[in-house]
Amino acid sequence: MERRVRTLILGLVLVISVSFMAPFIVGAMLPVEHVTTRTVLINKHPRFVWEALAEVEQDLEDVRVLVVEEEPPTRRVIKVAGRNLGFGGTWETTLVREGLQTRVTITERGEVHNPVFRFLFEYAFGYDVAIVAALTDLGRHLGQDVEISEPGD
Repeated sequence: MERRVRTLILGLVLVISVSFMAPFIVGAMLPVEHVTTRTVLINKHPRFVWEALAEVEQDLEDVRVLVVEEEPPTRRVIKVAGRNLGFGGTWETTLVREGLQTRVTITERGEVHNPVFRFLFEYAFGYDVAIVAALTDLGRHLGQDVEISEPGD
């Protein structure tokens, strides 16, 4: 009986250990860098979208960003400011007028340094979670529900 209990406990410890190590191991095999692009149509002129975009970017979850390039009202590139955040990269936002609407496209060229976070972004959240939130906030800021898609959809 005592041997059975030890074997059961050892098996339980092994299962728990593997469960905690799996995200680290799998995440370590995933690439640090990724590229994600999402797009949305907004029923406003690019000038109004550009102004709203600047306000939405200021509210990016307490992450300080720097404007790296800017060509108002059609293109802006921002970069995560700061070191040792576990993530970094740039967002390139382009605005293209399509009739009475504006197509807003955000391309994230990101880096996720922590293997566990890479695992979570790959299998739980998706790398596009911040872009989707920003485009949804942009639509809400302009009084619209938006349909977010990948370019070409």
